[in-house]
Order: sequence, then structure tokens, then C-alpha cells
Amino acid sequence: SLGQDGSEISQGVECLVGAPYPTNVSEEKYYFYSKDIMVAVKRQPKSIILQKFDIENMSLEKKMVHEFDMKSYSIEKFLTLDGRLFMFYSRWKKKEEIDELFCQEIDVENCSLSGNEVKIIEVKGELSGRLESTGFYRFRKTDKYRFDKSFDENNLVISYVKVSDIKRASKSFLEVGLNVFDKKLEPIWSEEVKMPYSEKKMKLKDLTIDKNGVVYIGALVNCEGEEAKKKKKNKEPQYDLEVLVYQDGVKKKVPFKLKEKFLKEFFLYENPRGYVLGVIFHRNNDYIEEVEGLSLFKLSLEGELIWEKDYDIPLELLNTFASKKEVKKNQKEEEKGGASFKDLFFSRLDVFE
Repeated sequence: SLGQDGSEISQGVECLVGAPYPTNVSEEKYYFYSKDIMVAVKRQPKSIILQKFDIENMSLEKKMVHEFDMKSYSIEKFLTLDGRLFMFYSRWKKKEEIDELFCQEIDVENCSLSGNEVKIIEVKGELSGRLESTGFYRFRKTDKYRFDKSFDENNLVISYVKVSDIKRASKSFLEVGLNVFDKKLEPIWSEEVKMPYSEKKMKLKDLTIDKNGVVYIGALVNCEGEEAKKKKKNKEPQYDLEVLVYQDGVKKKVPFKLKEKFLKEFFLYENPRGYVLGVIFHRNNDYIEEVEGLSLFKLSLEGELIWEKDYDIPLELLNTFASKKEVKKNQKEEEKGGASFKDLFFSRLDVFE
């Protein structure tokens, strides 16, 4: 770490070490803060370990081990809502072809499971997800559900994508489940929505929810026929973006033209004022990985496109932590048409209006 480095950046940094405590080898670890304590959740093959740490004294206060049937259930998410910590886990009932999502609150003070589990979603049919090994040539599916909170954390949307029975991508239309809850996990609305384009024509890129419980799905939509040929000839991207807006049956499509920009990444998020912003990392062609600029657009509270702007990445920013060799390279690329970021990740963006 920087505190152990000894380099100039760590000079003057005071590192305090807490009392030692027994460690546990865990497949996955999650950390949450609540007032003056930190809670660690550690997943093991047959159990879940809960640890409570005192932040001020930097010491382990409590530890509890809870048995968990990892063969029958898949842990989907640990999530905080309204100051409470929840564990979400799913179960696939193969004979009935039903997928279930359960919720269990965790008592952070006592490192215990609070109350009974609650089934909050039941889906008829198989869901898309990631295969996870459970033993020798044994697998289960996890990451079937996605969890997104509004900026004020008063609304939560839990979404999923159903596995299509139609194998031909040009004939298959994805069905996406949208389940909206308030901060106390009381259901607001839910619906399975059929995408307006086939799997071949569109790709889902991102999803978010706003303070009013409106869900926004960002998608890449491929062009077809003469339009695609024309764009290919003009060396333009053969796709555009769309934002699909849903609120308890209300549907709206908001198109966004990329023009000469080629897509690298596409994100949607709600800002503190309740507006949904689209963030696009773009490049000059589809054959490079580097990000050469970004585009922003803003949606009104009614879901209409009201503002958009393109930005180049300043050369000064690229050179901030670059070596002399990289600075020279960036300067040459800038003279040719634009320097670029090799590794750029979206975390947060503030737009001052």
C-alpha cells in the first residue's frame, strides 16, 4: 500500500495498526460500514462468517458462523438499504422450472440473521447468469439478478433476463424482468418486458432507476440494410444507442445518435437532482481499445432528451502520471488526431449546471 511504500506520496501518512485477530480463508469478502462499526461478510463453501469491527479501536468485537446450503442456493448480493444490511440468494427448482429470489436481513450488531427469510421474486422459466463450480464437474448458475438503487437509495430495482427458447438470434426477443421496491423492500411495481428488437439487432448495455421508480435501460441498436451499408461506406458506426424508459407499463424509446463516434462503454446513472445522465466512452474506430473522448446526454424528468455534449480528453490529464516516454507518445498522437486513455473506468461524474 502507499502507507508502506516509502515514496513521496506516502510521506506524512500515519498508519495505525489494530489488535491481531484470526483470519479466515474465504472465496468472497464484503465490507459494510454502519455508524461506528464495520461489518465483514465472508463466504465459505458451506457457511457465511459475520464479523463486527470497532472502527475507533480497530478491533474485532464479534464473530459468528452461520451454516448455509450452498448446494441448493446461490448467493446473489449483499446490499444495504435504509441503514439495514440484507443478503439476497436464489434457488432454481429444476422440476418445476421456477427460479426464486429470497431476502434475509443481517443483524449487524449481533452478527446474526434477523427474522425469517422472505421470498420476494418467483419467476417461471430459466434465467441468464454465470456458471459457478460447486465440485468436480458440478456447476450452478449465479449472478442471475441485478440490483440497482436510485441516487437517494429510496428505490431499488431487481432485474433479470430470461433464457429464450428460440436459439436463432434474429428471431429471439429478450424478456427482462423489472421488480421495483422501496427502501423497506415493499414492492412498488413489477413487469416482464419484451425488448423491442431481436437479440441480433440489440445489446443491453446498462440499467438504472430514478427517485420516482422509473427504470431506464440503455441499449446498443444495430443498423440494418441500406442504412448499415451507407454507414460502413462512410466509416461511421453501424449502430446507435437507445434508452428504453419503463414505469409500471409506461414505455418510451429515447434514441441517441453516435454520429462519427464509436462506442467503447455506455453507462446510465441518476444525479443528485433526479435527472438521468448517459455517459459514453468513445473511440475513433471499432478496432482500438483506447478511450479517446466521452459524450454526455441528459434526460428530463419525463424521459426526454434535453441536452447533449461531446468532450475530448485533455492532453494535460493524460500526462498527469505519465512517464517522459509516454508524454512524447501522447503528444505525437494528439498531433495526429487525438491521444487516448488505455485504461479508463467510470466511477462517478459530476455535472455542474
